[in-house]
Amino acid sequence: MKNCLVVLSLVILFSNHAIAKDVWELKEAPSGIGAKWIAEIKNAEGDTLKVYRKIGRSGYEAFAELTLASGKKFNDQMPFYQIDNGKIEDTTVIKRAGDVLNRKWASLKSNQANWRIWTSTDKTIQPTSELAPWMKGNNLIIKYTDQKNQTKKTTFSLSGSSKSIKTAISGAFQ
Repeated sequence: MKNCLVVLSLVILFSNHAIAKDVWELKEAPSGIGAKWIAEIKNAEGDTLKVYRKIGRSGYEAFAELTLASGKKFNDQMPFYQIDNGKIEDTTVIKRAGDVLNRKWASLKSNQANWRIWTSTDKTIQPTSELAPWMKGNNLIIKYTDQKNQTKKTTFSLSGSSKSIKTAISGAFQ
């Protein structure tokens, strides 16, 4: 009986540890990005997703930033993403649209990609805006090509994202 309790305790401990990685957190933003907070989640594979606000020429903007876990790298193609069974979004389109207007709406580094996910003249997030699925959805799936030209995917839970994202986007300035 004592051994069963020890095993059960270990199962609960490791289960809670695995769940804790898939939790949205509100973190203080680094200076200079125009926001006080960043919404962040780390998945079981060690990849990190951040959602943060910038103040752009056209008003408020929200960006997603994917940082791959140590040892993983992108090739030279921007990723695709999909929320639940919604439309598959090609972040290359976002990058090109920004490039045409001489604005940085997306970028790619060796292990980091970021792209604009929302824009508005008001920091209020409307229920029909592009940002709503990020706050109401269940899962975000990001597909990318790694440095070996292999297609990979990473998934993040959106459960519990609403409060963190809303505070990061509509919260105080620095």
